[in-house]
Amino acid sequence: MSLLDKKFGNSEIQAPALTHLPDRPSEAGISAQQLKETFGYALRVKEAMQRINEIIDELVASTGAAQVGATFPGAVTVKNVAEALVYVDALIKGVKENATSLAGLVEANKNAIAALDAYAKSLGTSLGSLTQVVSGKEDKTVVDALKIRIDAELSALSKSLAKTISDLTVLEGMVSGLGSSFNALNLAIQSKEDKTVVAALDTRVTGELTSLGAAATEAAGRLDDVEANKAPLPRVYAVTLQPAAWVASGDAYKQTVELPGMAASDVITWGNPAPVSEEQMKATAEAMTRMDNQVAGYVDFIVSEPPTIALPVIVANYGKAG
Repeated sequence: MSLLDKKFGNSEIQAPALTHLPDRPSEAGISAQQLKETFGYALRVKEAMQRINEIIDELVASTGAAQVGATFPGAVTVKNVAEALVYVDALIKGVKENATSLAGLVEANKNAIAALDAYAKSLGTSLGSLTQVVSGKEDKTVVDALKIRIDAELSALSKSLAKTISDLTVLEGMVSGLGSSFNALNLAIQSKEDKTVVAALDTRVTGELTSLGAAATEAAGRLDDVEANKAPLPRVYAVTLQPAAWVASGDAYKQTVELPGMAASDVITWGNPAPVSEEQMKATAEAMTRMDNQVAGYVDFIVSEPPTIALPVIVANYGKAG
């Protein structure tokens, strides 16, 4: 039944007929004061009925929502509860669209992290194999230099992840703003049924924000792990000591190699690269190979006896000491 059905009809508003009374009411035991009170009450009842009809007309009018406090803050204007629910539905659609876009970014970020993990594991496997192949104090130093280079590559990959994390933060702020709008809507609509609808919507939005925040936190943690392992990158030179290039130098033999950009005071070390054959490793050791006479851009390799095969070596330049 609608509010209009609750209105009083014209026949109901009219004062009750008193035709059943005798011409002289006093003969029926009714005093003049009782007649006055009866007529006065009838007039007040008529006025009350008319005012109730006016209230019903106000409620069903286009401005009825404002009359009962069902208004929105700011510039949003609704005429009744039905229009308020239409506005809420539009907000829900906006949240869904933003959540879908954000979910796509989170999924792409997860794929990037998975690829980074796989790359790091493959590099770790290569380093393990290299450590088993090479031996000696100087060779292990070269392995450390290679690890530093790999850490630097991981650091470069982390920069691209940092931008993705920043994009996630911006989208999370947008969804958080929509959540604030739902809180304002909950305060604005006063009826019990509307509060229940808004509370359910608020719970749904809060759940989506929690899931997105967890994904962003996981990505940030992975990024912190990568950043923690950053280290300076040395310059590495690949050199091959040719058997025909050895020249006598006192009671030994030397071969001068060029290292562009190296200063005479730079800290350098050397070793066999990986992979290297067992024959090359043995020849390097038996010749008592070592470095000496470092000057700007050049260094000498010294052997007791010139090897008959080519010896591949790598030199790592760490720059100035300290």
